[in-house]
Amino acid sequence: MSGTIELDPRVKQISVAELKKKLDAKEDLLLADVNPRDRFEKHHIKGAVFVEWEKAGRWFVENNVPKNKQIVLYCENTMCTASPIVSNKLVKLGYKNVFEFSDGVQGWIKAGGEWEGSG
Repeated sequence: MSGTIELDPRVKQISVAELKKKLDAKEDLLLADVNPRDRFEKHHIKGAVFVEWEKAGRWFVENNVPKNKQIVLYCENTMCTASPIVSNKLVKLGYKNVFEFSDGVQGWIKAGGEWEGSG
């Protein structure tokens, strides 16, 4: 459970250590930050793309993201509900490898992960 949103059982939770391992191994994944644009510009996990959470379903379809692509979604922190909402939406659209990183960018930075932004 993230924030106050119950995750669809098809959504996988991912920890800081697991995400770091995937990024270090340069696994083929799409890391999507669904925070508001101003927060994304302030700080985001290195290599993440900005996806407006309210339009995320459409964004993934319009960008021809393959249904079996590893997708890791995150927002600000464990109380944020944007990434759980988008995660649930994507599995309903038929995406098969959806991961929800509930620690968010704050948890990533706190754990010493690489990030980008204006700070």
